[in-house]
Amino acid sequence: MRVVPRKMRRGLANTIASLSAVGLLLPAAACGDEETVLGQAPPTEIAVDPVEFLGALPCSSDPGAAKAYVAILTDATPGFDFTLAAGPPAACSSRMAFRFINAGNVYTAEVDVYDVAADQLFPAGGSGSGSRVMHDAAGNVVAPRWRTQCGVGPGGGAVAVADTSVVVAGCNPLEAEGTSVTAIVVDPLGALSVSDPEDPRFCTVDGDPIAAIDIVPTTPESDPPLPPVTVACGAEPVVFEEGIVAGQAYAFRLEAREEEAGEVRWAATCSTVAAAGIQRSAECSAFTSSGAIVIPVADPDETPDNICDLDYDAFDVALTGPIDVAVPRTSCATETRVAPLPSGHYEGTLRTYQGGAAQRTASCEVDVIPDATSILACSFD
Repeated sequence: MRVVPRKMRRGLANTIASLSAVGLLLPAAACGDEETVLGQAPPTEIAVDPVEFLGALPCSSDPGAAKAYVAILTDATPGFDFTLAAGPPAACSSRMAFRFINAGNVYTAEVDVYDVAADQLFPAGGSGSGSRVMHDAAGNVVAPRWRTQCGVGPGGGAVAVADTSVVVAGCNPLEAEGTSVTAIVVDPLGALSVSDPEDPRFCTVDGDPIAAIDIVPTTPESDPPLPPVTVACGAEPVVFEEGIVAGQAYAFRLEAREEEAGEVRWAATCSTVAAAGIQRSAECSAFTSSGAIVIPVADPDETPDNICDLDYDAFDVALTGPIDVAVPRTSCATETRVAPLPSGHYEGTLRTYQGGAAQRTASCEVDVIPDATSILACSFD
């Protein structure tokens, strides 16, 4: 386990490639962002879509993950067989579309995939050169980390259709392993509404300051288990490397306190799935001080005196605590969940009913904790 400087964790903006100066290609918008213009025919284009070639390799800002690609289209029609200019570097979250093609012709594609952001790649010869060779800002050649071909599957290349966008499918799968270490990165700032240290609301929830945050691994139950970590609010992200298994889902509970040794006032959950050779960032819910109560459907064979027995078909609940809670008469057929509730101790009574007639009364209590669900515990008089 270690920490990494926050400057290495900046998010990668989804970029869309710009129109090539050679006039041969245009970017297509990312999924869900395409614009429909009434009264105009759709363009005749061949598109390269990362969905077709990335496979299990994640596309993200995480170190070691795919971030950008360059597509090179070839007209593989017998009698043609020539390669078009390469497209400009594009984010691996967006499609690349080639236009000014011939309807009825067959097209394949080669794809160079990079673990470098698209805005850090520059075609040799300038943005309109159509070169597939990429340089960094200093003019050094940047080699692709992965390379594949599309249009080589059983279905062959993509046949261009007039006024239609056709995606080149049938791509050779990329090696799914990234170029970094296999690790999980947990950044508690992901649970805050304001992550800018210059903002006066930084490291606060509803105006109250956060002093310390416990990062508690909850799943999986590994041997040895991942260690819990306590950090000051605003500290660098924590990287878990030891024992991380690619393909395994990991979850962490964040517990925030107003004072270093104080009680937990807020909590959140972070989770992700580990990927080989990638420092995957866990996605976090927002810090909350609220929790939930669940009234379960009891198994009469295991808990004959619990809430819903064979003799009862409904119940109601009245609890007092940080707020008063009243659950009106409810069927025992399914479990009942009450949320959100302020954290704290609640106690009160539960009455059972059969056919509308009141039966027995139980005394109940429960401790509601932030960002968690607690089971109401009841005992009949």
